[in-house]
Amino acid sequence: MDNIIEATGVTPATNQIERHPYFNNKELIAENDKRGIISEAWSPFGREINDTLTNATIKEIAEKYDRSPAQVILNWDNQDHVFPVVRSAGKKHQYDNFHYLDFELAQEDLEKIDALDQGEKGRVEGQNPNEYEEFI
Repeated sequence: MDNIIEATGVTPATNQIERHPYFNNKELIAENDKRGIISEAWSPFGREINDTLTNATIKEIAEKYDRSPAQVILNWDNQDHVFPVVRSAGKKHQYDNFHYLDFELAQEDLEKIDALDQGEKGRVEGQNPNEYEEFI
């Protein structure tokens, strides 16, 4: 980001990053926050290969708040100043994806989700942007 800002004199408004419970990307979020850049989470559930929506910790927290696991993850993003990008063709999932801002997770629950982080091992399909190219 510093290279972009220095070369153009423009600070991007958003930075779309990988972010889900198994790869929480806290350091990059903090760097974006320092620059006034909104972190935008692609694949906030970690795609189908991860079990974030059926993870026991996430499910336990969801039951505590009478919410779906998806709503818990989206709220976790929101409370960390991250804007999640979600999609769904199903009506129930669309409802869940829209109704996640009317409750707040306790600090202890945020920390439980943060503890699910697996560092680089937790990335989706090895898609480190420094090494992975979608289009060749």
